[in-house]
Amino acid sequence: MPKFTLQALNDIQVKKLLLIAGIFSIVTSAQAQDTTGTRKSSREERREEKRERINAMIKQEEEGVLSFHKQSVFGFMLRTNGYGAFYELGKMKSPRKSNIYSLEISEIKHNKEEKSSSGAFFFGNPYI
Repeated sequence: MPKFTLQALNDIQVKKLLLIAGIFSIVTSAQAQDTTGTRKSSREERREEKRERINAMIKQEEEGVLSFHKQSVFGFMLRTNGYGAFYELGKMKSPRKSNIYSLEISEIKHNKEEKSSSGAFFFGNPYI
């Protein structure tokens, strides 16, 4: 019959304690790998919403929808065969519809219009 001494009882308790600690560490490490229950932080949610708004604006811009309530553009054009000026006014009616008014004034030289260099025209128009 085996003897039960104080040392033998302590060994059994230490083994049980180590076994329980080992099982506990395995279970907690397995649970730490589970990401299905985690929730995004508010900072990440704000970033995601901002990214979605920017993507929506880019998509609308590609489709030609105005990003602003009013838009006006004015400019000059210089070409090899003429010049001109333009003005464009746009007003948004809804997020998907807008009115755009455009005015363009230009002067373009005709292809057949050439400068003649004859000595007969001292004071006249050199263009034919």
